[in-house]
Amino acid sequence: IEGASPNPGKALSNSSQIAREIARAKPDVVYANNHASLGAIRAAQSLGLPVVYGCHGWGLMCPSKIRFLKPTGELCHAETSLKSCLSCYASGPAPLRIKGPGFIKQTLRTKKYLGYHDILNSADARIGVSRLTASMFREQRNTHAIYPGVDLNAYRPVSGGEFRRRHNISGDYIFVPGRVNAIKGQIFALRALAECTLPLTMVFAGNVALDPGARMDTGAYGKVLQDETERLGLAGRIIFTGMLDQPEMAAAYSGAQATIVPSVWLEPFGYVAAESMACGTPVIITSNSGAAELVDDSTGQVVPREDSGAIALALERVVPLSGQMGATARARAEERLGWSRVAQQVLSVLEDAIVRRAVSGQRAA
Repeated sequence: IEGASPNPGKALSNSSQIAREIARAKPDVVYANNHASLGAIRAAQSLGLPVVYGCHGWGLMCPSKIRFLKPTGELCHAETSLKSCLSCYASGPAPLRIKGPGFIKQTLRTKKYLGYHDILNSADARIGVSRLTASMFREQRNTHAIYPGVDLNAYRPVSGGEFRRRHNISGDYIFVPGRVNAIKGQIFALRALAECTLPLTMVFAGNVALDPGARMDTGAYGKVLQDETERLGLAGRIIFTGMLDQPEMAAAYSGAQATIVPSVWLEPFGYVAAESMACGTPVIITSNSGAAELVDDSTGQVVPREDSGAIALALERVVPLSGQMGATARARAEERLGWSRVAQQVLSVLEDAIVRRAVSGQRAA
C-alpha cells in the first residue's frame, strides 16, 4: 500500500481491497510485513485465514515515532499506554505550555497506535528480527525471534585492497557503517578512537537518507561529526566514504580490524553487524541492539550505549585478536544467518499457524 509507511492507517482503511486480492490468490496463510500489515492482518482475519506478522522496525509500535528513544535520552521498551506515552511527549525540550495545544492531537494518536498494537497482537503468530524485538509484544504466545538472513556469498571475506586504494587508507582501520544520524551513535565511536591507545584509522560509511543519488550527503549530523573530528584532533585519522554499494561494503568489512555498531536507540536488529560477521570481521556493538544477541567475547564485544570509554577498551581487546575472532564470526554467520536456515524457521512458523488454525476450526465445528 503506497503511503503506508508514514500513515499506517492507510493500509488499515484499505483492508477490504487487500482482502479481495488475498481471496484471488487463495493462500493457505498470509504473511503481513511491517507497515502495510495492519490492513493485511484485518483482511486475512475477515477471510478466516491464518496470518503471521513480521516485525523488523518500530514504525507501528511508537505513537510519537521516536523509535523508543525518549526525549530525555532514555530507552523505552514498549511501555506503551496512554499515561506513559503522554508523559514521554511532555518530557521533550519544548515547554509544556507550548506543547499544550498538541496534547489533544497526541492523545488521539496514542489511542490510535494502542489500537494498532491490539491488531498486531491478534495475529496468529509474530516474528521479530531478534529476541529484543520479539519481547516488545504484549502477546508472547506464538511470538518468535528469527534473525534476518545474510547472503553468505555476497558477504564473505574478500580482498580489501582496491577499497583501501580508492579511499587512501593506510595501516589498520576500524569500520563504522550506518545511516548518518544521531540515533546511530557515530559520535561515540569518534570519541572512542581519541581514547584508544592503538594507532588506528576510522572509516565511516553511509549518508543521511540511504539515497544512492546523494552518496556524500551526511546532513546536519555529518557536520557535527566533522566538528567533533576537528575538536578531538583526529582529522588525519578519519575517513568519510559516503554511501557504499554492496561489493564495496563487503570489501570495507573484510579489510577492517573490527566493525563498530554504536547505536543509541533501541535498534531492532542492526544488519551491519550480521554483514560484518559474514565477512569475517569482529563486531563491537551496543547492548541495546538486537544483533548484540549474536555477539560474545569470541566474536567481538558487547558494550553499554553512549560509552566511548567502553568502546575504546573493547578496541584494545578485539583488534589484537581480530583474525581469530573474525573466523569465529564467519562460522557463526554460516551457522545462524544463512538464508536456507532462516527460510526454514519462517516456514515452520507459517506451517504451525496453518495447523493451529485448522485445529481451532475443527474444535469450533
